[in-house]
Amino acid sequence: MRIGAALAIAALAAGAAVQVASPASAAPSAVVSGGSATNSVAKKTATAVCPSGTRVYGGGGDVTGGGHEVALTGLRPASVLVGGKFVDSFTATAEEDDTGYAANWAVYAYAICGAPQPSLSIQRATITSSPGTDRIEGSVSCPSGTAPLGLGAEIGNGAGNVVLNEAIGNYTVGPFGVPTGWAAAKAFTDETGYRLTWTLTTYAVCAVPPPGLTYVFTDSAYNSVDKSASSECPLGTKVYGAGGYLNYLAGQVHFDRLVPHGSAWTGSDVDAREDQTGFTPNWWATSEAICAR
Repeated sequence: MRIGAALAIAALAAGAAVQVASPASAAPSAVVSGGSATNSVAKKTATAVCPSGTRVYGGGGDVTGGGHEVALTGLRPASVLVGGKFVDSFTATAEEDDTGYAANWAVYAYAICGAPQPSLSIQRATITSSPGTDRIEGSVSCPSGTAPLGLGAEIGNGAGNVVLNEAIGNYTVGPFGVPTGWAAAKAFTDETGYRLTWTLTTYAVCAVPPPGLTYVFTDSAYNSVDKSASSECPLGTKVYGAGGYLNYLAGQVHFDRLVPHGSAWTGSDVDAREDQTGFTPNWWATSEAICAR
C-alpha cells in the first residue's frame, strides 16, 4: 500500500475497492461537458450543466495546452433551486502559475448527472489559511445515513501560487460500528511560497448509498516524471464521482486532469504534472472512482 492520505489509510491501497451494501438505486444517466475560451488569460472556469430533471452526482476537470504551468485549482459541484426545480452543475477552474504562461490553453468541466434523489445534498466546508501557511487540509462529513457519490475541492485567492493535492472521499465504519461518509481535500503553496491569505473548500455530494457502492483507488508508477492513473469500476457499475491524490506533500506537482472515463462512464482518470522547474524526488498519483449500479 502506497497511498498516504491520512483519513483513508485503512481503505486506500493500490487498486483497492471498498464496497458497501445499500437499498437505494439511481444510476447516472448522462455525462455532460462545458469548456472555457482558448486563450492565454491567467485564470479560467468552465461549467457543465446537468440536463433538466437530473441532479449532479460528481464530475471533474481537464486542462488542455497548459504544459507544466497551468493547474486545476477548483472542482465544484453546485445546485440552485430555480422556479421550484434544481439546476445542477459542475465547475472546473484552472490557473497559470505565478510566473504566467504565454501559450493558449483551455479548461473543460464534466458533470456526472442522474435521477433526483430526495436524500441528495451538497455539503461544503471552508478553511482559511494564516498568512505564510504552506498547506491546508480540509474535510466535510455527509449527513447521517448518506455517503459521498461525488467530490470537489476549490482554492480561493491563491493567485497561481497554490495547487490542489487531494480530493478524495469514502464511506467507512467508525469505532462504534456506525458508517460515516466523508470527503477530504488538501492544497499546498508552490515552491516560492505565498504570503497572502487563501482558502480551501471541500465538497461532498451526499446521498443514501446506491446498490453496489464501491470506492476504487489505483496508484500510478512511483518515479519522478509526470503521472497518469486510471480506476475501473466493477462490472455492472458506473462511475458516480471522481477523485485523486498526489502523495508528495509539496506544491511542485499538480492535477492536470481529473475526469470520468469511458463511453459508458465506467471509471476515472487522473493526470498529474510536475511544475516547470521539475521535481527530483519520486512521487505517485492516485485516481479514485466512486462506483455503483
